[in-house]
Amino acid sequence: MPNSDTSAIHSITRTLQRLITLLFIVSMVGVVAHIERAAAAEPDAFVQSMASRALTISSDEARSDEQKVSELRDVFQNGFDVDYIGKYVLGRYWRQATEDERSDYLKVFEEYVVHSYAQRFSKFDGGSLQVGRSDKFQDDVHRVQSVFKGKDGQDVRLDWFVHETSAGLRAVDVVVEGISLRKTQRDEFMAVIRNGGGTVAGLIKDLRKLVDKLKTA
Repeated sequence: MPNSDTSAIHSITRTLQRLITLLFIVSMVGVVAHIERAAAAEPDAFVQSMASRALTISSDEARSDEQKVSELRDVFQNGFDVDYIGKYVLGRYWRQATEDERSDYLKVFEEYVVHSYAQRFSKFDGGSLQVGRSDKFQDDVHRVQSVFKGKDGQDVRLDWFVHETSAGLRAVDVVVEGISLRKTQRDEFMAVIRNGGGTVAGLIKDLRKLVDKLKTA
């Protein structure tokens, strides 16, 4: 039988092991929390990474158009809050749409944005994006100021609006020289719906036609 000294040593060892394990868990929770806080507190780095990636893809002549669209779709899905923007752009008609219409609309909306943004970014070929300061615009929305430096010497001011989601930071709008892309898109969609009889189905049909045109442009 083990003597009392040996039992005491084993007991102390087990206690120390538990303490070390507990301290390790606590320290790791602290590290994870710090990383999450740092990620949430650095919207400027988020914008720099996302925009640089998009510019690299769109300006790479070695990539085919299909590759560019595929990779830009990934950037868009991981960098923008697609559902949030889509619902905002559709406005009051989102509440009127059926579940099937909402699903079809968000799918074609994503396709439309990916192809239209691919064309927009291609115009920025040969330049660079300089990200400036960021500030809190609303409770959970950050504004990141930036300037695109064109190779022709022309500067374009871009303000990015990002908010925090369960998946991390996501962009909800880009304001180009004072013009909001999502608000402009909303005005255009509202006009299409009104001219098409006031139905979301009409907008979906027109968007599909527009996507087909963008694919062959």
